Amino acid sequence: MTTFRHDTEFFSLSLRTEHDVACLRLTGEIDEDCAAVLTDTAADLHRLAPPRLFVDLAEVSFAGATFVNFLVRLVHGVPRDCVTLLCRATPQTVRLLCLTSTDSIAARSDRLPDAWLDPHERVLDPVPT
Repeated sequence: MTTFRHDTEFFSLSLRTEHDVACLRLTGEIDEDCAAVLTDTAADLHRLAPPRLFVDLAEVSFAGATFVNFLVRLVHGVPRDCVTLLCRATPQTVRLLCLTSTDSIAARSDRLPDAWLDPHERVLDPVPT
């Protein structure tokens, strides 16, 4: 299992991977200030090569070219047979994807899949007895 979290004043990213699922949650404003952490995250996911990748976009309040560039690099860097699902994208985010012709880069869903691993959920080690 891998868990990663990055927070700034206006942006948050959390990633949790377990077995064959990677769950990425993006929150806040995705602009040039986020480029370095997004590049690192894309590289981590390329290395992990998950068979299933879920990206929760429900709390993205602003997205620009940095976001589109990240999605393209992310989707093209994971294995071809990786099932990538963009979840709960706002109308504003969907409009950006359509305007940039990246709306078909991955499947979309209005809800989180049943296999979603909450990146915010803390996994506690059992207490030794």
